[in-house]
Amino acid sequence: MKKLRVRFTNIGFILLLAGCASEEKIIDDIDLVTAVGYDYVDGHNVMGTVSIPVFRPDKSISTETFSDVSSLIRENRAKLDSEADKPLFSGKLEVALYSKELAQHGIYQFIDYLNREPSVGSRVLIAVVEGNAKDLIKKKFSTTDTGLYYSSLLEKHIKKGTIPKTNLHQMMYMYFSKGGDPFLPLLKMKNKKVKIDGIALFKDDKYVGKIPFKQTFAFKTLVENFDSGIFPIHNGDKSAVVENVRAKRHYTVDTSRSVPKVNIDISIDGVIREYKGTINNQKMVQVLEKEMEKQITKDYKKIITTMQELNVDPIGLGDIIKSQDRSFNINKYKSYYREIPIKTNVKIKITEYGVTK
Repeated sequence: MKKLRVRFTNIGFILLLAGCASEEKIIDDIDLVTAVGYDYVDGHNVMGTVSIPVFRPDKSISTETFSDVSSLIRENRAKLDSEADKPLFSGKLEVALYSKELAQHGIYQFIDYLNREPSVGSRVLIAVVEGNAKDLIKKKFSTTDTGLYYSSLLEKHIKKGTIPKTNLHQMMYMYFSKGGDPFLPLLKMKNKKVKIDGIALFKDDKYVGKIPFKQTFAFKTLVENFDSGIFPIHNGDKSAVVENVRAKRHYTVDTSRSVPKVNIDISIDGVIREYKGTINNQKMVQVLEKEMEKQITKDYKKIITTMQELNVDPIGLGDIIKSQDRSFNINKYKSYYREIPIKTNVKIKITEYGVTK
């Protein structure tokens, strides 16, 4: 038995080497697409742009981009492929960007195209762009590849508690969910710098409005639990930064009414790492807790008003009510959605405080 085991191990090692050699040959013969963007042209055509990293002998990275106009997505990809000196391969795709104008006309066919591509992973990040996606794809970054830069930007804000988790898989899930609507990060280039501008809201697959950046932290606490985040508190000439923020939410639905009533309890705790002024007793900490509660509650009211005025359900309230109401009817829910009383109750707990200025 021992001899057989050794022989099989050797065969596996030989196959592994053969696989590595084959992969190296493939990489040498293809161009790896790391970022793709689409812009609206007219009722029949879209502009597609791809970015390819170019690795220099001195270990620096530059990018090469290709753009073309087509009426079909696969036709566009074929045109772009013909412009590159090597076949384009999407197996390393990091991010897909769509202009707001295109999103206003619907982006399902573009998301579906990515979802059906065998080489594209389900964790590819997706975002809407204020302006042209082409401009962001063609932007040069001195130390990193374009696709990696945007995926790192989005991941950083997800981990900081600024925006909820979103990727190709989650977008497809939200699109097909009967009890909710999709949302995506909204990017904007200002003064040659790219930043998060808010959350793009969708009705089915069409962009209909946004949650401003100032409200994205509060929005995230309504959508998901998380254990890392940052929240600034401003109160006149005093300010503080709460870090290591952990947030948990709990939905309770009163289904005894003709129109259900929803209560959302949110508990948030964190640590003050920086404060302008002096904190020398628990009473001052409680003042900051109340101020943070006040700011977030104000954001909740604005978010809920936006959701119901636009008639979109990005927090998946329909699915939540369905899970607590056996008689739930999706068509009836859609008819009374704008009238649902939604109350938020937030409790802040600052567990410790550190540096002051």
